[in-house]
Amino acid sequence: MESKESIIIIDDDESTCKTLALIFKKQGYEIETVGTGHEALKKVKERDFNLAILDVKLPDIEGVELLEPLKKTRPFMDIMMITEMGTLETAIYALNNGASSYITKPLKMDDILNAISVFIEEQKIKKQSQKSNDITTNENILIVDDDESTCKTLALIFNKKGYNVQTAGTGYEALEIARKNSFNLALLDIKLPDVEGIELLVPLKKMHPDMETMMMTAYSSLETVIRALNKGASAYIMKPLEIDDILNKISTLFEKQRLIVGKKELEQELAYQALLVENVSDAIISTDKNLKIKSWNKAAENMYGWNSDEVIGKSLPEIIPEEYPYAQKGEVNEQIFENGFWMGEINQKKRDNTLINIFSSSTLIRDNMGKIQGVVTINQDFTKRKKVELKLIKETEKIKKYLDIAGVILVALDKRGNIVMLNKKGYEILQYTEGELIGRNWFDIYIPKENPKEIYEIFKKLMRNESQNTEFYENSILTKSGEEMIIAWHSTLLYDNNGEIIGTLSSGGDITELKKGEQDLLSTLENLKEVNSELERFAYVASHDLQEPLRMITSFIQLLEKRYKDKLDEEANEFITFIVDGAKRMQLMISDLLFYSRIGRKEKEFSQLDINIILENVISNLRIKIEESNAKITHDHLPILIGNEAEFVQLLQNLIYNALKFHRKEETPVVHISAKFQKNQWIFSVRDNGIGIDSQFFDRIFIIFQRLHKKEEYDGTGIGLAICKKIIERHDGKIWVESEVGKGSTFYFSIPKK
Repeated sequence: MESKESIIIIDDDESTCKTLALIFKKQGYEIETVGTGHEALKKVKERDFNLAILDVKLPDIEGVELLEPLKKTRPFMDIMMITEMGTLETAIYALNNGASSYITKPLKMDDILNAISVFIEEQKIKKQSQKSNDITTNENILIVDDDESTCKTLALIFNKKGYNVQTAGTGYEALEIARKNSFNLALLDIKLPDVEGIELLVPLKKMHPDMETMMMTAYSSLETVIRALNKGASAYIMKPLEIDDILNKISTLFEKQRLIVGKKELEQELAYQALLVENVSDAIISTDKNLKIKSWNKAAENMYGWNSDEVIGKSLPEIIPEEYPYAQKGEVNEQIFENGFWMGEINQKKRDNTLINIFSSSTLIRDNMGKIQGVVTINQDFTKRKKVELKLIKETEKIKKYLDIAGVILVALDKRGNIVMLNKKGYEILQYTEGELIGRNWFDIYIPKENPKEIYEIFKKLMRNESQNTEFYENSILTKSGEEMIIAWHSTLLYDNNGEIIGTLSSGGDITELKKGEQDLLSTLENLKEVNSELERFAYVASHDLQEPLRMITSFIQLLEKRYKDKLDEEANEFITFIVDGAKRMQLMISDLLFYSRIGRKEKEFSQLDINIILENVISNLRIKIEESNAKITHDHLPILIGNEAEFVQLLQNLIYNALKFHRKEETPVVHISAKFQKNQWIFSVRDNGIGIDSQFFDRIFIIFQRLHKKEEYDGTGIGLAICKKIIERHDGKIWVESEVGKGSTFYFSIPKK
């Protein structure tokens, strides 16, 4: 199994380390981070890395001073230098001493990732070439210098090293030789009799795209260096020449060529060009030793509002008035002349007197005798960035405050299921310290052992867009102490700008206690259901079995009354009357109770019912009662629905009978039955003009054997409305009443449409 590529990040800025580590891990790289040079050397000795990302400024050592020991320990490890503000000397020194790339902050992640991809690919090619050992070509070198002594000396040394060498004293001669021969390397003097050495770079590279070029000069300026590098120079060395240094650079350049035989170096050149773009995107200003402006690039024109031809030859302090918020000007000048450079924050005024925030780097330029020739200043306008950073800090603090006060878990996962954000409540529920869980895999740690793989597979399918997102769901999680908790989740997918799924954002509430309560409630409901079932069975058995002895008692009392009525005194006859009346009422109550207990005992025998016909049957059953009270019964057209016919007859009969029974003696009873369809159910109403009901008794009247009147006032057992309620509930409906005393009542009941 092929091992993952590994990267070591060497930077004392913890924020930079964390950001880079998070991004690189998402790309599948293994990451180590250290904050000092000594820690870096220790780590590199312990294990092999493909790439080191190295900050120029470290607490214990300059980053460039680590290049040699790092390359000595791991020769094939690429090194990418990063810095807040680069200087010309530092960049040249780093690139000439083993750095593969040199970039300035703020970092552009796409460029960094592309460069890393190029480095890794080159390393693979190198390993393959080492295995096959099939590179046997001799390297060819072209030396272009009008100094005959230099040409002969270099040719002699290079021949001894096994290189094939040709020399030219002019640019024209060099081009003629290059047309006829192939070269791996050209050493070009900056000053030639007929043309500048830099001007040869383009035609030579056009003839031989893979040829490396090394510029030689006795004097350099920043402008010359940038021109040379922009036109394709691979290295830049100063005269007098140090042969060992040249040989080392040549060896490095040829090693690079051997690694990419047969493959264009387009990606590497693009990465290198990106470095230059980073430099020239800031204002680059060069002056002489008297601070008279010598060069003023396009970025400086845009930054300050002055065109180049307006400022060349003028005093820099007069063109750009400046203030030093964190240092005295005298201290800055002293540091520049003592150390050769100064770096820090300054405030400057543009042409229109607008004040801007600048991060400035100034470097002394010396000739090869050590005399000061001038100063190169690189200025970066971070006014907008500073405002954005301050705004971002405020917004971040605001968002963090909102996240932290949320009473639920808020967690964001990347495509691999790794935690990229977790709020304060999440840490509290999971019992971890804030920040401890970032980067850890949710499914490896927090899902119970019974089903983590199954759940993770569902998540991976979701990330591949192979399944639909379940927005609301519940599952169990494990806390740090091993406690299992039940969480109700609301989850949504996260997308990038291209519409690709990049992860999930979920909010979750702890419902562990609620679930326990639900289980207790279900258990209680089951118990109540069993108790109700037992009570119904008891009521049925009791009422059924009491029927026969009660009929016997009633029969013998009536027989006693018939035979001995005239033979007993008046008080005895009254007692017999009471007994007969009580037995009849008991028989009626038992009969009603038996009917009540029978409701729902059998499976529902539902069918299609025409309620208009049902009502006609009810009116026929109550015809004697209706005629006795001279009542008026009306109704609207009633619906056809699904229900139990016998129960619907009993329902309407009980409601209409009550309306007739509880009427006001001074008025003729009027009863109206209607129905309307709303919200997928039929709402029936039975309205009367009777005595009405006090609102405090609206619930009581539906309880079995609950009477509001004495039996001397109104007959009945107090079970009629309880029967109605049970019938309606059996049909999945509800029953209720609206009434005022003396103004009649309206009984409503609902029947869902089926």
